[in-house]
Amino acid sequence: MTRSITPRHPFKALVALAAMAALVHGTCARAGTPDDEVSHVDVLGTLALHDACDVDDQALADEFATAWRDAPRNSDITVDFKVQGPHVFDVLPHTHAWNTYHQIRRVVHGMRCNSGDEQAHSVRFVVRFIDKPENASHASQVAIADR
Repeated sequence: MTRSITPRHPFKALVALAAMAALVHGTCARAGTPDDEVSHVDVLGTLALHDACDVDDQALADEFATAWRDAPRNSDITVDFKVQGPHVFDVLPHTHAWNTYHQIRRVVHGMRCNSGDEQAHSVRFVVRFIDKPENASHASQVAIADR
């Protein structure tokens, strides 16, 4: 008596085969992406802006003056970013103003920062855009504060 080599439940076998193929395809597709390195960064702790970066408040305020034109008047914009060694990444200004968002990112990426080690640290500060008083001689005022 010869037994058939076909399975008793061909539908279950096909589903299992499709599931294995999807699993293998998904694993291979993600294996070589450069985002894998970024997504596995462990952030140790928060550093103050002046501990993480070599910045002068007045010079930094002058850099943010270009963003003042598009920023909401009398607003505080919190900026979060990470620093790992001399590298600044994941810059996130919390604003809905598109031009202000990009101008703040450009300024932060241009800052000289160093965390002092090879671990990633988060940094948070606030940019305060103050509208010009009527009797002031300056066009704008920008204040920087650690949070």
